Amino acid sequence: MTSTGTELALRTVVAPAVAQLMQTPGTAGHLMLVGAICRDTLHAEQGHTSVLRRTHDLDLALAVDDWDVYERLTKSLPPCGTASNIRFRVAGAPVDIVPFGGVESPDGEIPPMRDADPMNVFGFRDVWNDATTLTLDDGLNVRLPSIAGYTVLKLSAWAHRSQVGEFKDGSDLACPIYWYESSDHHRERLYTEPRGQHALSLEWDTSGATSLDASTLLLAGDAMALLTQAHRAELVARWELVEDDLLATYMDNDSLEKWPRRTNPLLAQYARSIRTGLTLANGNDMDEA
Repeated sequence: MTSTGTELALRTVVAPAVAQLMQTPGTAGHLMLVGAICRDTLHAEQGHTSVLRRTHDLDLALAVDDWDVYERLTKSLPPCGTASNIRFRVAGAPVDIVPFGGVESPDGEIPPMRDADPMNVFGFRDVWNDATTLTLDDGLNVRLPSIAGYTVLKLSAWAHRSQVGEFKDGSDLACPIYWYESSDHHRERLYTEPRGQHALSLEWDTSGATSLDASTLLLAGDAMALLTQAHRAELVARWELVEDDLLATYMDNDSLEKWPRRTNPLLAQYARSIRTGLTLANGNDMDEA
């Protein structure tokens, strides 16, 4: 179930844009909701009503085998008047249309378009395969990432953008941790599933110098589970460049009820747990426990 604000965005922003884009042959059934409205939809589906960081932009990923569909789609759309080379005006709203799939070269990257830098689309295909179908007004459909899939996108975005001084993904990454922490279903998994029981045992282990959070370990394991083995190893390699203290600083999110504020040591615990969960899942320890 979605909140009123999210329902409004889906009805007045997402549905009209999807309806217009689907008029281009080869587009129907190939769109996936990403970005802020994806985050807000997942937030509302978990039963939360708090308003998250506002944005009026819509982000849609387009699964394509080659450039023909993307070029046919975008050549008739007016650029949105920004520096972005993927932002167009669709049904009266600014929409980022992110291609992925067969156009990736190398894997996880879109080559430069219109003199722009290469675009990071790491994990998009894995997230697509794990996504569900969200039905909009008038029977329109768009793919919606799972919480684990959204987490993959944000882990990749943080590893990529934090290296160039962009930190907004930190507060977004707080959301799936919050969703798992506040979910009866995922709390039950800590006691009933091997992956959850292993995560719980790591939280309870006081022999180390630092503490871990079981729910975050479980989330990291779920995110890694939907990646191919090669992509698991690549995400762990990318995470070697991540500074846990920096992530903890920007994981502050005052839109989440009772979420720890900046400098609270719980944020450092969450950051450590992400790293540990990724490393363990890459070695399959979380799955084989």
